Amino acid sequence: MRVYIASPFFNEEEISRVKRMEKLLEGRGYDVYSPMRDGIVLTPDATLEQRLSTYRENVDEVMKCDLLLAITATRDTGTSVEHGVKIGQWETIREVIRSIHDNDPELLSNKEKLVLEQETPRIITFADNDRPANVMLLGAVLRHCSSWDELSEYLDYVDSVGIEKAVRNAESIEDVKVY
Repeated sequence: MRVYIASPFFNEEEISRVKRMEKLLEGRGYDVYSPMRDGIVLTPDATLEQRLSTYRENVDEVMKCDLLLAITATRDTGTSVEHGVKIGQWETIREVIRSIHDNDPELLSNKEKLVLEQETPRIITFADNDRPANVMLLGAVLRHCSSWDELSEYLDYVDSVGIEKAVRNAESIEDVKVY
């Protein structure tokens, strides 16, 4: 499974969290794309060309991933954009499937049926602190995990059923404080 880590990495705490996430996911055998490690790190004086190249690379990687894991322990507009890109991709795919088979739903493949049955895009949010979450981000996730153990348990579930069949865990979202 290809996983994209959406996260800020602007201070030591955030960098440490991303490194731990990389290690956890790769230890499970996932193919991980981490912009902090694999992307282009920009300096404040980056050229427009460098900025646009970074943007395009990150969007391409989000589009290729099977699962977006968004670390939301601190606020970051970039993480929100990456989250939105994955939502938009999911919505577009669902609309295309519906329009192709609008006249004859019996022609749906099993994979197409799975996509249409999914309540939410393949996104997990993670915050290992008590920080409230954005209600818009939580509205489009399979699960919100608030500890490393909880995340590992949920990934065990995803591994057992497959990301295509993973369903939303509403309880994980219900008790999260929102802002």
